[in-house]
Amino acid sequence: MRVLFQLIAGAALVTGTMSLSRAACQTAPLTSSTSDSLATTTPGGSQRKVLTHKVRLTPERIRVTTSTVNVPLGSPFEVTVDIAPGEVFGVLAAVQSTSRGIIESGAANVVDRKGTHYVISVTPIELGAVDLTVGLLYDDGGYAEQILHLNVTASSKGLKKFSLGVGGSLSLLLGTELQKQGLRPVATYENLLPDIYFHSLEPLSITVAQPETNPVIRLDERGFVHGLRPGTATIEATFAGATDHVAVKVSTAPPGYTSTSPPPIHRIEIH
Repeated sequence: MRVLFQLIAGAALVTGTMSLSRAACQTAPLTSSTSDSLATTTPGGSQRKVLTHKVRLTPERIRVTTSTVNVPLGSPFEVTVDIAPGEVFGVLAAVQSTSRGIIESGAANVVDRKGTHYVISVTPIELGAVDLTVGLLYDDGGYAEQILHLNVTASSKGLKKFSLGVGGSLSLLLGTELQKQGLRPVATYENLLPDIYFHSLEPLSITVAQPETNPVIRLDERGFVHGLRPGTATIEATFAGATDHVAVKVSTAPPGYTSTSPPPIHRIEIH
């Protein structure tokens, strides 16, 4: 995974006695010589360490394991990392990613270490299929990484608050740009900063209180509320046992209505 290599050699991570320059790896593909690109410096700036070997993949140098790949959202779990002996260039890095790309990256949170045996703590920050990649770079140019395929599930553990993100009410005006507005579901966990925003309504259990034969609103899968006719409706959403309500009022725009400002934009951002 070239992205993780770039993070190890280029994310300005600091651990113990060395830090890495961001510009380092952006010009250094895995197969190129990196003698002029990758360097580490002690915190005092008195020593400079340069990687003089070509980078090559050495997956046999790392073993990453965990007791289960089914892990709860927002709850830390431990991952065991065993690496081969040798001088390490930089830091042990951990990256969480999904099909959309990287969602978190940085130095691994090491909670225990005995020689080449590490225990790191990882807190899942997104629901569904998440890849956890752990890797490191050796002084001789060997780059080792392993990927764990996680299934992150909804959890009430550590959940402090869940909200649909619109302050409890929405007002829609038929025939105007305010006929459609979006919900912004968000969950707050004790062990996570910032909050988690949802990409879709799929993780939520949702009901809409309105006449079945003559609905007032339509709620699409992206979280946008569409006004259909004048009236009121109530949206109820539940996530991991926490519930929030939104009262929706749909009105006809008054005669001569003119928009004087852009409508508020609510987007669902993180799954």
